[in-house]
Amino acid sequence: MSKAKLSNSSSVSMGLFDLNQDVLFDIVSHLSTHDALTFSLTARRLCDISRRHALSNVSIHGLRRLSKFRAFILAGHDARLQWLRKLSVNSTDEIQQSSQHIASILAQATSLVNLSVDPLELLLQYEFRVGTALAALSGLRQLQLFQLGDMSFHMLQKLRSDPISLSFSTRSTIITFADLLGQLKVFQHVEHLELELLRRAPSRLHVHNALLEWPSVRQLFVSPCEASIEFLVAAFPNVRALHLRGRFIQNIKDNQSTAGWRSLDYLEVHAKFFEHWHITFPVHYLSVHLVLAIPAELSLGGPGRYSDADLANTLDVAHNASPRVITLSVMAYQKLVNTFWTSLVKSAPRLRCIEVELCESQTKKDFGSQLRTLIDALAPVFASLKSLTHVQICVDSRFQEFMTIDGPRDFRLALSPSLSIARGLANILIAQIPTLRLVSVGFGVRERRQNWDALPFKGEFWWWKVVSEGDQRAAQQVDTSLGELFRARYCSTQYDPTSEAVG
Repeated sequence: MSKAKLSNSSSVSMGLFDLNQDVLFDIVSHLSTHDALTFSLTARRLCDISRRHALSNVSIHGLRRLSKFRAFILAGHDARLQWLRKLSVNSTDEIQQSSQHIASILAQATSLVNLSVDPLELLLQYEFRVGTALAALSGLRQLQLFQLGDMSFHMLQKLRSDPISLSFSTRSTIITFADLLGQLKVFQHVEHLELELLRRAPSRLHVHNALLEWPSVRQLFVSPCEASIEFLVAAFPNVRALHLRGRFIQNIKDNQSTAGWRSLDYLEVHAKFFEHWHITFPVHYLSVHLVLAIPAELSLGGPGRYSDADLANTLDVAHNASPRVITLSVMAYQKLVNTFWTSLVKSAPRLRCIEVELCESQTKKDFGSQLRTLIDALAPVFASLKSLTHVQICVDSRFQEFMTIDGPRDFRLALSPSLSIARGLANILIAQIPTLRLVSVGFGVRERRQNWDALPFKGEFWWWKVVSEGDQRAAQQVDTSLGELFRARYCSTQYDPTSEAVG
């Protein structure tokens, strides 16, 4: 018997070093850079695996860390630089020394595929070798360059890489959108393009100026600039995801644009822009910025920021775009149920996913009960949507602090994060909306999106999958990672609602 027990025990016993290299590397890949380096000190066999992961993705801020990293990465004879695939450097202190360190690293980091440099123009002014080394890199697939200038543009013309993802940013008030586009002539395989400027000059880029086009671009991020919508449509005809940051172009106040693409998978836009852009084409995923129905007296944007026009324009766009997925930020007002929310459901009857940030501007002792009353009123309105599959509620009870301009105050949250409150709101939605398959409720804030499939909110959230128990439907809490996978599936353009059944 003892031998049998010993045999069974030994048969299931396995140490860390019994795992093969691929499994070990997969385990280590979940560690942070600091933890991976610490882990590398525990055993000789783990050293190379852990260091390889730790050095594959490095982000450095400041001269002190830059100096230490340069000394480490260039030391020894174990070819540490060959493991470096993704590098982000940001150093504005002691710029002369920083530029020398960066030049030395880039000159030997020939395996880089993802690079971010900030501030590029200033680094080039102190050390020309930064540009020489950067231009010589031939394997870059993703490139982010911040604070560009004339020297940066000259370097770009010599770049040996042919990246598929480009991000250009400048703080110069002299550089125009046309200047940035002029640097894109040599990049004809870019799929992801992000352009950020501070300049807000009168419009000079119209459709007849679009002498070049970039048909490869699928995802486009544009910050305030002087380009017209007509120009963007002509220059980037095959865009599928469009992010218009801020209020985008302010130079078309007196103009109305009806230009557009045949359709978009994703559109992120400020609600104020709807005053000037009449959208008449289909959009699968519509993400609207600006908190709707915010009282004018609370607006940091000054008097008149909130008007019924914001609500009306959003409803008009929802009707014309007929989205499957929509993300909104709205004040948590009961009065909007029979006006805005009822009209939204009628305007966009094809909605499959609704993600909404509910904002509260005052500290209320009974906000929890008011929120339950609001969700109880919204649920039957949402229930009229025949394809509604996913609802996410983000309670932003810190909105009052963000909107206050009277100086520091001791704020109390209108409602503290609570699983029991979140579960109660989820149960209300599940009980009244028969088509729901996934519900998420939490407490947080609206997130600036980097990719259209990224999560819209940041905070503490809980997820429930709807399951069938006999004739009843119930909420089954699921892990956050699993909930996010379900969400990604339901929001996808490829999702087929006939491919699965509830439960």
